[in-house]
Amino acid sequence: MDRIINICASGILVCILAAIALNQINDPYDSRRKALEQRIAESGPIEESEDSFEWQFDEWNNSILGKTSVWQELIPPPPPPPPPPPPPPKRPDVAGMLADVKATRQKVGDKIKFIVPSNPRGEFKSVGESINGVEIKSVTRTEVVFNYYWAENKENISYTMPRE
Repeated sequence: MDRIINICASGILVCILAAIALNQINDPYDSRRKALEQRIAESGPIEESEDSFEWQFDEWNNSILGKTSVWQELIPPPPPPPPPPPPPPKRPDVAGMLADVKATRQKVGDKIKFIVPSNPRGEFKSVGESINGVEIKSVTRTEVVFNYYWAENKENISYTMPRE
């Protein structure tokens, strides 16, 4: 059995070697290569001649730019945008209006003592009175609530100040 396998393998090897030798001797592309080399040798270089025509760029440019229709706008420009609306009114700073005012813990009846820049010794005010245009809304033991009516927006702005 081994002998038959060796004989078959040797036969296949001989066939492959014979095919390689035949391919080297009888090249299938050799005839194509020779025909192509012959056609290249027969054809010579081709000479190109340029036209003696000169382009008249300056003349064309002047004739185009000389037309008035070139400079007319195809679509008129859009109208200028409307001016922006005015900014909304700025909210008043109630804390800034009452920056120099201090509410003390001193009390006489319904009035408490406020130290203001116009009177550094202090003055007594009650609920409903105003300091720098800001009305006192309510008074508790630890804080004073102020109310400012913002006329432009028709809004009440409240501010709480601790008592010292």
